Amino acid sequence: MIHVTSDEQFKSAIAAADKFTIASFSAPWCGSCKMIKSKVEKLGEELADKSSLLKLDAEELEELFEELEVESFPHFRVYKNGELLGEYTGANFPHFRVYKNGELLGEYTGAKFEKVEEFIRGIVA
Repeated sequence: MIHVTSDEQFKSAIAAADKFTIASFSAPWCGSCKMIKSKVEKLGEELADKSSLLKLDAEELEELFEELEVESFPHFRVYKNGELLGEYTGANFPHFRVYKNGELLGEYTGAKFEKVEEFIRGIVA
């Protein structure tokens, strides 16, 4: 897991062409973020050959979160070559969107962390 500390570091990481980039957006006060932290880290380790996992903190990167319109936590985005492939919000009752070539393919609502994992594996696998 890479702890992102600047806008430039984030933008450089998502532009990397060799792997998918999973961005995990959270906040220190977010209870759901704390509850799933170890599961997110484990998933990042399991997918390390295909992806990089970025950890972004709302209090450290407030302007970037505003620019990306990330307002709810936990929030996940998957990128490849700088292109947003999908995003997912929540841990208990998540809502996620899937994109292809910049176009929204669908929006889904699910439940539990398993849906987060399924979403990420579905794109990265």
